[in-house]
Amino acid sequence: MQGLGSGGKVDALKSLNNKIKIGNIIDRNHSLYIIFDSELNFSPRMGIPIHGILGNDFFQNFIVKINYSSEVIVVYDPQKYPLRSCGKCEDLSLNFEGGKPYIALKVASEEKQEDVRLLVDSGSSDVVWLF
Repeated sequence: MQGLGSGGKVDALKSLNNKIKIGNIIDRNHSLYIIFDSELNFSPRMGIPIHGILGNDFFQNFIVKINYSSEVIVVYDPQKYPLRSCGKCEDLSLNFEGGKPYIALKVASEEKQEDVRLLVDSGSSDVVWLF
């Protein structure tokens, strides 16, 4: 595997069509990558043990509700999800480009207002990155 930086390549095994079950949710076509490089370790940076990452394949196929303050993630089957409005919430459309989720927003400063396209990446525990 090779990412966008200058970090070089990492050897990995790729397994297709895996079945994973989290609670009552089943993903029957999940791709799995097994990386053996011990230097690629997210646990020290995050401060907790990281045993794996659910990628955008999973999040594209299910409705995910994340409550950061109570540290709870609820995953719903989109076929059975009761869509309802939330008075305290704002719905934002996710657009998937190249398999990555983006949202479109307006950012205002004292000088101007600008349309931006932001990558949604909740896995890094960072609130937001703007470039």
